[in-house]
Amino acid sequence: MRGRLATWSLFVGGASSAALAWLACSSTYTTPDTTEDGGPGIVTSQDAAPVLNPNYSLTITAQSIIVDPGGAVVPISVTIDRKNGFDEGVSVTIANAPAGVSAMATIPSTDSAATVNVTAAMTATVGQSALASIVATSTRTGVVATQPLFVRVGHVLLVATSTQTWTVPPDVTYATFSVWGAGGGGGGSASQYPEPGGAGGAGGFAQASFKVTPGSMLQVEVGQGGGLGTDGPNRARGGGGGGWSAVSAADASLLIAAGGGGGGGGAFGASSSNYAAGLAGGDGAGANGTAGTGNILGNGGAGGTTSCDGGAHTGGGGVSNGGTPNGGGTMIECGAGGGGYCGGGWANNNTSVGGGGGSGFVSMSAGAAPAAVRDTGMGANAPQTMNAAYATGVAVGGTGAVVGLNAKAAANGGPGRVVVTIATMQ
Repeated sequence: MRGRLATWSLFVGGASSAALAWLACSSTYTTPDTTEDGGPGIVTSQDAAPVLNPNYSLTITAQSIIVDPGGAVVPISVTIDRKNGFDEGVSVTIANAPAGVSAMATIPSTDSAATVNVTAAMTATVGQSALASIVATSTRTGVVATQPLFVRVGHVLLVATSTQTWTVPPDVTYATFSVWGAGGGGGGSASQYPEPGGAGGAGGFAQASFKVTPGSMLQVEVGQGGGLGTDGPNRARGGGGGGWSAVSAADASLLIAAGGGGGGGGAFGASSSNYAAGLAGGDGAGANGTAGTGNILGNGGAGGTTSCDGGAHTGGGGVSNGGTPNGGGTMIECGAGGGGYCGGGWANNNTSVGGGGGSGFVSMSAGAAPAAVRDTGMGANAPQTMNAAYATGVAVGGTGAVVGLNAKAAANGGPGRVVVTIATMQ
């Protein structure tokens, strides 16, 4: 059996560069750093694993893996070098892994190859990581060899529902950012000559992947839903603009943003010959440059342009009752603009027009794969609701107030959301 070789293959999570100590031994080896998909790869040069049995050597081709709770197995195969007639059967397991992660395989004494399927139980906690060990144990003589393997549970790195600073984990070099802007608030109704308020616009969506530096701090902004417009006897208030959601690099340069929806217009009912329902706010966008347009009837207020007429990043129209950060506040009748790379504008006061939606942004530094996505919802229909990172209510435009037998109050816009996942660089 001397000199027999077999190969372990692995679907790996990726690599970056940093040193980790392992159990000391008299010899050393260097682990090649060949992958770039955001997995750890933080083992670049280290002491060799202890030689527990000189008649048997264990080699694994992977430095790190990512395994999702309850998801597909991560298959690993081995290289076995049997020496001096060593022909014992060997079991292969994983030790010191995060809770819920397991693996086992058997290599018969007559063979030199096996596949180890690493799995994570549904109860495994996403985000846990550990420098684990692949352990080979002889059926007769006990543990014969070990090798280090960095294990991370889950591809999801961050789910942000509020503004915060996020530090890139030490094992991540490439990540995908999925960003939803907040929805605009619904407009209020007029009761003297009953007219309903306008619906708020939906928040926009943008998704792209970027190289990131382990240990660097990114600024994550999450827009809050636009405030509802209050009712009035003849002049109701328009809804507040939804705030934009965005991620900026450590040097403050903007990486990605999704615009907030514009607020719905407030109803007007001064007399039997002078009345108007509130009109819908514009939807936020994920596209660069211009603000989103009005939904359904195209009746959003003046949108921000490439020169950001509504104010850079900030929706136009007042400061009270608006989405934060960066949404406009409510005005009398007209809806406020949504926040965005270019904030949505607002119509002249004392009109029932909805506010414009804010625009989104994706930096040219985004990676080519997976391709960037820019999307716009429509009022109560948020964009990308089938996306795995979406949560119910996010980016939904608020409904306008209704008077009469089916009376109901206006609703706030849905909040924004930012989700960061490990990506594969291609």
